[in-house]
Parts: sequence; C-alpha cells; structure tokens
Amino acid sequence: GASSASSSAAVEGLTVATGDSADPVLASAKRAALGCGGPAGARVATIGGAGAKLLACAQGRVDLTLMHFKTSKWDTCAPEALLKALGGKVTDLFGAPLVHPTPPPNLDGARAEDGAWLGNRLGVVASNGGLEAGRPHHA
Repeated sequence: GASSASSSAAVEGLTVATGDSADPVLASAKRAALGCGGPAGARVATIGGAGAKLLACAQGRVDLTLMHFKTSKWDTCAPEALLKALGGKVTDLFGAPLVHPTPPPNLDGARAEDGAWLGNRLGVVASNGGLEAGRPHHA
C-alpha cells in the first residue's frame, strides 16, 4: 500500500528518553517522537536529570532525548558539547540551536543572580548521529 509521510520518516527501534514531566507541550512532543517509531513502535526510557539524558544519547543508549522548558542551560551546556563532539545534535523544540548567553543585567524584572536567564525556555531536543542516517544508534 501507499505509505504516509509519517511512516516514511519512521525509525525502526527508536528509543526516546524523557523525564517524568507532565508538561503538555513536552507530552505532545513525546507523542510525535513516538509516532516516528514505525510499525514496531518506539520505546520510552524515563531518565532523571538533563545531563543523564544527554549522556544516554551520547552513549547511544537512546536515540532521542526530550526535555521541558525548565531545563537549565547550566545543566545542558557540558553534555551538549560532548554529544556534539560525538556527532549528535542538540536544539530547542523548534530545531534552533541552544543559545548560551552571558548573564544579562536585567531580564523580565529578575536579577541576573536569580538564574532566571538560565532556563531553556523553548525546551531541549537531542539526538545522536544515528537518527540523521535514518537508523537508531544503540551501543
């Protein structure tokens, strides 16, 4: 039969890591990612901590990592560098690179010391090099 756009983008054996957040946008992103698992479906790995999720992706234990809007840039910057060095990709939920700016003097009325500027306000998506080749990359 004819294949739909979603099945043509299927990645057999896909494993998606997320936390236990009940955020509705993250839940929607998770459903979309799981829909890319093809006929065999995709698996979910619940992993706590931004660094642990990114490390699992870098190690090839998971193919895709989804994180919510409260994830701190402080927690993602070092594992992001490691994942990128190994051929992976880290973006926000819209596909744009994460930006790690210097502390602003004032952001939305919060002082720079408060850390409000450290949030990845558009979420985090990470994938290892296998997804770009259309296949999972498990170690």
